[in-house]
Amino acid sequence: MDEYDRIWSLVGNRRIEDLADLPLLVDPDVIDMLDVFTEIVHPAMFYDENLSSLAVCRMVNLSLEHGNCDGSCFGYVWFAMFAGPRFNNYKDGFRFGQLGYDLVARGSFPRHQARTYITFSTLMPWAKHAADARELARRAYDVACQTGDLTYSAYGWHVLITNHLTVGDHLRGVQGEAEKGLAFATTQGFGLVVANCEAQLGLIRTLRGLTRSFGCFDDDTYNEAGAESHYASNPVLVLSEFFYWTRKLQGRFISGDYVAAVDAANRAHQILWTAASQVETGDFRFYAALAHASAWNSAPAEEKQRHLDTLIEHDQQLKIWAEHCLANYENRAALVSAEIARIEGQVLDAEHLYEKAILSARSNGFVHNEAIANELASQFYRTRGFTTIADAYLKNARACYEQWGALGKVNQIDGRFPHLQEGIASQTRGTTIDTPLMQMDAEAVIRASQALSSEMNLPRLIEALLRLAVEHAGAQRGLLILLHDGERYVEAESRSKHENLEFVIRHELVKSTDLPQSVLQYVLRTRKRVLQNDASSRQGQFDDEYLRDNRPRSLLCLPIVRQNKVIGALYLENSLTENAFTAGRVAVLDVLASQAAISLETARLYTDLQLQVGLLQHLPVSAWTLKPDGTPDFVNQVWLEFAGQTPDFVRSHPEAWMTAVHPEDREMAAKIFWEGVHSGQGFAIETRSLRAQDGTYRWHLQQAVVVRDFEGKVIKFVGTTTDIDDQKRTGEALRQSQAELAHVTRVTTMGELAASIAHEVRQPITGVLLNGNACLRWLSRVKEESDNLTEARAALQRIVRDCNRAEEIIARIRALFRKTETAKEPLHLNEIVREIVVLAKSEIDKQRVKLRLELSANVPNVVGDKVQLQQVLLNLILNAIEAMASVHGRARVLTIQTQSIEEREVVVTVRDSGTGLHPDSLDHIFTAFHTTKTGGLGMGLSISRAIVENHSGRLWLTADQDPGASFHFALPAVIS
Repeated sequence: MDEYDRIWSLVGNRRIEDLADLPLLVDPDVIDMLDVFTEIVHPAMFYDENLSSLAVCRMVNLSLEHGNCDGSCFGYVWFAMFAGPRFNNYKDGFRFGQLGYDLVARGSFPRHQARTYITFSTLMPWAKHAADARELARRAYDVACQTGDLTYSAYGWHVLITNHLTVGDHLRGVQGEAEKGLAFATTQGFGLVVANCEAQLGLIRTLRGLTRSFGCFDDDTYNEAGAESHYASNPVLVLSEFFYWTRKLQGRFISGDYVAAVDAANRAHQILWTAASQVETGDFRFYAALAHASAWNSAPAEEKQRHLDTLIEHDQQLKIWAEHCLANYENRAALVSAEIARIEGQVLDAEHLYEKAILSARSNGFVHNEAIANELASQFYRTRGFTTIADAYLKNARACYEQWGALGKVNQIDGRFPHLQEGIASQTRGTTIDTPLMQMDAEAVIRASQALSSEMNLPRLIEALLRLAVEHAGAQRGLLILLHDGERYVEAESRSKHENLEFVIRHELVKSTDLPQSVLQYVLRTRKRVLQNDASSRQGQFDDEYLRDNRPRSLLCLPIVRQNKVIGALYLENSLTENAFTAGRVAVLDVLASQAAISLETARLYTDLQLQVGLLQHLPVSAWTLKPDGTPDFVNQVWLEFAGQTPDFVRSHPEAWMTAVHPEDREMAAKIFWEGVHSGQGFAIETRSLRAQDGTYRWHLQQAVVVRDFEGKVIKFVGTTTDIDDQKRTGEALRQSQAELAHVTRVTTMGELAASIAHEVRQPITGVLLNGNACLRWLSRVKEESDNLTEARAALQRIVRDCNRAEEIIARIRALFRKTETAKEPLHLNEIVREIVVLAKSEIDKQRVKLRLELSANVPNVVGDKVQLQQVLLNLILNAIEAMASVHGRARVLTIQTQSIEEREVVVTVRDSGTGLHPDSLDHIFTAFHTTKTGGLGMGLSISRAIVENHSGRLWLTADQDPGASFHFALPAVIS
């Protein structure tokens, strides 16, 4: 990350495009380094993703520091390969790639032209339509051949074939290109590209139905087991192995072998690191997501969540790519999101997303993705029992597969669904119906379903439902009957007159003159539809007064069922034509009735909710509601008056409430708010909000509960904002008092403990001191001197000296805690620094720390206790050394500085080059018992500050811009 961050510090405020004007690089040493990096970047990618990233970032930094050359162009385009997937900077990364391409294209740096073109053509599909990269890939191959760059001429074939497969070109022509590429790579002996082309050919042949088994690559020229064994024995082919498993995943998924597809996806996922920005990476994410979604259907309960989690991971990445290139990734992201919605039971969302995926793939020319989206939509509707709709989508899928040239898949569909190829029987045409359904129009049904699902106003929904039913069925008359408290009500009636529809809202109890009561009773009781193609005949199972009096020719009554509960019925009749309600029309009405059940219940719930919102307007607390996406749609007057906002302001600002929140609380509040919205779980947030009357902030509790429809889908958040300022401040004061009391107790206890320890430790130290002095006296009586005696005498003298010092420190600690006066004398801080450096030298050398002394010669004396000030300085030095213990790759530097400030005070600074301190620690670093060390007590700096303040001085910390931290203490100078 250091090299990556350095790139942006060198770029500064310049536009990336302006880097083309950097001076020409002339330093031969730097040029040689860039040439070396150019050769190792690609091989490094096979062994370690961090190594290749580091090499590329270093190439860019060298170019930004010294100027542009041929190697710079290659470095820029390779940086684009990593900037998105490894540093989440797709936009600026692509601009660097464009910079490298432009420098080569203008003819300034032609030496690496082929490899720069190849790399940039691989990048283009992350920002532009994949087909736009085709011409550049061909040009790269031509340049590579002309310049004798055989490596990249071979890569050119791989890139070109991959592009054909990504765009969805006809497979027959792509196979011819792939066979040429394989022959070329084989002739040149370029094993990596040979392996790539073989896997591509395996996929193409099986899709075309030319292998022994559809979905498997095995044939007379290729064997999957042999290929996999070859990859396993040759780690240099790890990138090629990723390509292989991705193509196998693709083939197995399209053939419907989801278990094998998931296995291939898992194997590819293990080596995904090798393919930072390869085009195949997009294919892997897409097909792996679909494989896990399909495997979820039949997976054991304990494995379903694992499939869903992996599916969501791929979905998130596809959505990121779709943000940068809708043309290539909108259709893929929409289809994967549709599968997630299907699994989570969000039926309407799934319908919209399948359609979005199909339309996006079609509009951008991805016929193969359109085929897959149609096939999955067909499976979705078939599972729900809508066979006619499912067949319509599957016909579209088959046509797209055939257009792609995937005849192996076409043959599979024909074998499983032979009825799709049968002629569609003509339907009976009625004398007054001039537009019978020759087949069900899937798109029309979807549009009708969407029209119902989007309407929340109950009267308008009833009208839309009845109109759609009458129009699609070709009925002359229609009734919508709904149940209220067990009673049957005709909510609306529609009649066809002179090619126009008349609609009336009724909301009346059902009468015998409205419809055949026996038919309605049967439908409501059995939940089965009644269809009579000649209801006027007395041979039917229903003998009803209405039938005898009105003699309708065709009659259809459908139950409207929601969650196994009948909520109403749809009644249609035609008095002029027998067999008016054909199977195709009934299928359409089945879909509409199913959607109507959901929409009617949701609209009822919404109507009730609107009434509740009306009540919220008069609540004495701030009340509000949010749409499912988190935008406000209602705020009552209490909040408007508190915040000084208007309804128009709230409606035009999605986060209007946030403008009143204290700036320090906004990040936290936004995080909790959006997590609650996106998860559909609601939220509770304590924030400070600005009161418009006096400009003061008051604590508020903002909480929201979720209102869901009958499918569990969020339709509204209802919330309140409660003033908790008094309780909050009282509670805070209580907590502060408790914390202070606890702190005083700990400090008092520690003081007593320290005094007790000092008393106990002082006794053995006194014993050591007495024995040491006695031993010295005995040695002084020895007549003959020797080297050993001299060393022993010196050691004992040091023991006595250190015991005296320890006794002095203990005495002064006891004095400090007892708050007694310390013995103070004039001192020169430079001398204290030098003495302490001698004591700490062994630790300094042990930790390989470089010491810098910057001692001012003109510092005046201070008055103080020498031992206590030595203790402060030693504590700061040891802390600094410990802070640098984990530093690797740069120098560990300890700087001790003294200086005089206007001859009023002397400042001592201890600066380290360690890891620095977390911002959260700065306010508490001198607090007793607060420690940043794993085994620390948190007393060293607290005692040090107490000593300095007892000397009328101050001790503080500054965070350095460079790594590390600086501690300073200042003492009053002795005025001469």
